[in-house]
Amino acid sequence: GSFDTTVKKWDPSTGECVGTLEGHSGYVFSVDATSSIICSGGYDGTIRVWDGTAKPQKADVGHSNNVRWVQFSQEGDKLLSYSADPHAP
Repeated sequence: GSFDTTVKKWDPSTGECVGTLEGHSGYVFSVDATSSIICSGGYDGTIRVWDGTAKPQKADVGHSNNVRWVQFSQEGDKLLSYSADPHAP
């Protein structure tokens, strides 16, 4: 994640940025990925999901405050998130 509202994709062998994903309107606090999907949680209270395209999908999970953590389950079929919400929806 980044303070510039983007998600960067990096080549671990060269350390070079190989792509920038846009879609948040605030800081990006957390990023996780499977072999084919990237998700991020941000200060704007949204979770964004990229499936290999440059255009993100917004995952509507009912958070009303910034999303501080996202993580796929071990199987990769569920997405967990933590928000600064006062209570769960």
